[in-house]
Amino acid sequence: ACLDTGAFHDVRSSVVVDWPGANQVTNELDVMATSGVKTAFISCKASAVKTEALNELAILRDRFGGQMARAAIVTAERGRAPMRQRAAELNIDVIELEDLKNGFLPQRLRALLRG
Repeated sequence: ACLDTGAFHDVRSSVVVDWPGANQVTNELDVMATSGVKTAFISCKASAVKTEALNELAILRDRFGGQMARAAIVTAERGRAPMRQRAAELNIDVIELEDLKNGFLPQRLRALLRG
């Protein structure tokens, strides 16, 4: 979907982040997409999004993405208010079931680059 927007120059899926100096500590990121110097970190969830997933995504974005990096979580469910509030606090875009069903995914992905 990132490539189909034409907005991203490079897209990688199932990116493994190996933390420097940490013995065997890794995280997996579902999608990492770049456009120029902007990077989008995207996590995909088939079920309800937990606070831990949002926190992990924010840390990866902040540690490896720089000041222009953006983060989004894509969920196949309707986002609940507490999750949406935590995502807003962490400056993470939420792309949820209604966006997917209504064909807004490309638009929402392009919006990551504008933010």
